[in-house]
Amino acid sequence: MATSSISSTSGTSTAADIQAANKAAAQRLLTSLSAGSGVDVASLAQNLVDAERIPKENAINAKISKNDNKISGLAAVKFMLDEFKARLSEIKDKSSYNALTASNSNTSALNITANNTATAGSYNVSISSLAKPQRSLSSTGFAAATTPINGGLPFDLTLGSSRAGVSTGTTSNLPVHIARITAPSFGTSPAVTDFTQFNVTVAGVAQTFTPNPASASLTDLAADLSTQLNAYDSTLSVTVDSGNLVITSTDLSKRVSAVSLTADPAAAGVDDGTPVNPPFPTFMASLSGASFGTNASTTDFKNFSLTVDGKVLSIRPRPADTSLTALAADIQEQLRAVDGTDELTVSVSGTTLNFSSTNTTRKLTNPVLSQTTTIKTDTGANVGTPSGTGNSISNIQFGSPPQITDFKSFTVKIGDTVRTIIPAPDAPNVASLAADLQKRLRIVERNDDIVVTANGSGISISSTSGKQITQAALTRTNYGDTPEGIIAAINDANAGVKAELINDGSPGSPFKIMVTGATGASETFALSAENGLVNFATGADNQASDAQLSVNGINYTRKSNTLSDVISGSTIELRSTTTTAASVVLTQDTSAVKEKLKALVVAYNDVDNIVKETTDPESTLETYGKTLVGDGSVKLIRQQLRNMFLGQSTTPGATITSMADLGFKTDQKGVLSLDETKLDAALKDNYGDLVKALTGNQSNVSALSTQPAGVIGDTVRRLNSILANDGPLQAKTGNAETENSKYKADMEKLQRRMETLLRRYNQQFAAMESLVGSVNAQKTSLKSTFEGMMAAYTNK
Repeated sequence: MATSSISSTSGTSTAADIQAANKAAAQRLLTSLSAGSGVDVASLAQNLVDAERIPKENAINAKISKNDNKISGLAAVKFMLDEFKARLSEIKDKSSYNALTASNSNTSALNITANNTATAGSYNVSISSLAKPQRSLSSTGFAAATTPINGGLPFDLTLGSSRAGVSTGTTSNLPVHIARITAPSFGTSPAVTDFTQFNVTVAGVAQTFTPNPASASLTDLAADLSTQLNAYDSTLSVTVDSGNLVITSTDLSKRVSAVSLTADPAAAGVDDGTPVNPPFPTFMASLSGASFGTNASTTDFKNFSLTVDGKVLSIRPRPADTSLTALAADIQEQLRAVDGTDELTVSVSGTTLNFSSTNTTRKLTNPVLSQTTTIKTDTGANVGTPSGTGNSISNIQFGSPPQITDFKSFTVKIGDTVRTIIPAPDAPNVASLAADLQKRLRIVERNDDIVVTANGSGISISSTSGKQITQAALTRTNYGDTPEGIIAAINDANAGVKAELINDGSPGSPFKIMVTGATGASETFALSAENGLVNFATGADNQASDAQLSVNGINYTRKSNTLSDVISGSTIELRSTTTTAASVVLTQDTSAVKEKLKALVVAYNDVDNIVKETTDPESTLETYGKTLVGDGSVKLIRQQLRNMFLGQSTTPGATITSMADLGFKTDQKGVLSLDETKLDAALKDNYGDLVKALTGNQSNVSALSTQPAGVIGDTVRRLNSILANDGPLQAKTGNAETENSKYKADMEKLQRRMETLLRRYNQQFAAMESLVGSVNAQKTSLKSTFEGMMAAYTNK
């Protein structure tokens, strides 16, 4: 804002204000020249400076104030235009007009909702069965939830399934279809003749080729050898990987071996590399022939394990869908979380899952998929060994399979305060555990003083302020050999089933464990406890089953009671079976469209009003009134908007060609109104025409598209241009801000110059004051001398 020498309640400096201020400054200068015995030189100097400064300062402030007002007015116009655009955007797409209402003759049997992709129509729906989950109940009951089952000792449960069509695949640890030559290189003066021979044995047959690359580069050498090999055997290819030649067969069973390059002995500096033939360094492994079941389910596989550097990494697959690609993505994500690195990769080739590490020194073996998994009441986690000083813990190990819930608590003494927290790492590895402990300790300490560092399989805790750290300890999660312990172990395992304790009222042993799977006939499971400690049975009424229904005579089977793929654009929720078909009718709902069209009236009038107020020199509107007086561009935008919004559509219908045909009209003052009777008629009788005229029957049109998009779509496109960062309103705002920066710089320069002038005046007047004082002293001395002489002569 301006640095004001003028006070104005309206925030606007008028010419009269400036003239009055300048006159006051001149008057102060005259009154400072006192005609008496002395002069107020400090006041004189200041008033001389003010007489020069104030007129210039007021002129600059007036310019700054004018630009501030302009910026404020432009901001108000932009805000209202943006609000209008938001209301238009709600109905610029054809899909916005597709809302349907559903009438349903049997709401107790089903519920149906339609989205904006549905189409109007009528449907007869018969439901013969609902999807149900399998529910298995412990065969024996227990006196209490805490009744011991195995004398206090932990035991395992086995969860599995045997589903038709599921294949867990065949493990291959040593890929025999890959060989390589590491680090070959052309000579000191590279030439295409540096290598004279290439040897390879494929499926026991030795072959020799003469390299003939297009240029002396590994890329062209690989391309040439690949072409020659492929002509011999179409499964073979040669590629370059990190400076190595890789010879591969797409037939995983075809052994590639005895690879070598022979260098020209006359070529200096040639390196024919080091052949690496199967058996291969095992940073790769594969699982071929894996497949989901005939009635595929994401729970077909209960467990996966891979041995990495001698350590078995176990996870429970949770793919997003029943594809090998989704399975590979899920296994990779979980393996990396358990491993604590991003080195492990899982990819798909046909029906084969390939496992590899970017770190070729690592050993990957024995990938195994299984339809069963073990749920342990003892997680097998290791809380590690605290150091003698108690500020670190070594040899921490998560359970098998590792879970983020493997540790129940962590305790540490910080100074004189003991802190106990519940760990919740993002992943079951020591690095994530350390990061989580640090975050939680900093929260309870209310500062960033505590640092928790992962060191391999251990952690260390320190204080940046030097507080003593002692008594660090982890407590692992163990589940008791009781009904409630079994339930907690099953639920924490996240293995696709949920357990709960029920009381059936049986005398003496009323408590039983009920385990429930997912809905659908494919979601069967079997659960058993070690040594038959707990047996589970599934009654005839608790078998997993699919939903079966008929829609307009077409039969459907689904594993869920919520169906979104039967009636296009609609979701059906099944509630009960039917004896007679339910009648469902989807009809066009125009009420929401009407309300959105009515909202345009308010938004448009808000834009029109703010333009009027900002450009009207007689406006009484606070803050924004008369801030853009004389700005023709804002008025032009207003006119363009009126022409676009109320003019003819670029995509007219047969009967609806403009907003006027819907009942929109303006009065002599430009105020927009809506004839709702006319709009209701258009919504009822000419809905398709209305949609075409407003949207051009398009949805999600690109902002860069020049294709006609109807009244609403075209107006939104124009508003996007007006409100863009490089649009006219932003340009005006930027220009005003740039001018103000210059004016403020001018003000600073003026201030510095006036300060210099004031110092000069003060110095000059000080010298004058000194001279006048000296003259006055001489005057006094002479007067005294003359008076003495006169006294001597007159004897007075």
